[in-house]
Amino acid sequence: MKHGSHESTWITTIFEPEKGHIQHVYFIPEITAVLIDIHLSPAPHSGTHVHVRYQRTALSAGMNNHIREQGDKDAKSAEEWRTAIESYFQKHESK
Repeated sequence: MKHGSHESTWITTIFEPEKGHIQHVYFIPEITAVLIDIHLSPAPHSGTHVHVRYQRTALSAGMNNHIREQGDKDAKSAEEWRTAIESYFQKHESK
């Protein structure tokens, strides 16, 4: 998969939608390895509680600042994840 100008490899390591747990790992050679751990649960009054945890590892010392910047972006992405997941559920529950 393209990740900007780099190729990334994605692996789904856990897929248990009935438990609300999905986990992906992706890596970009010589740049980064990333684990994305997603937990979903019913939320009162709003539909779905979404908890997403990233673990990022730089694969070269020159990527450390990039990893820190990505961590700052990750911390602000909760609403984007919640909206995307709830939208998916709404589309597929109506069928």
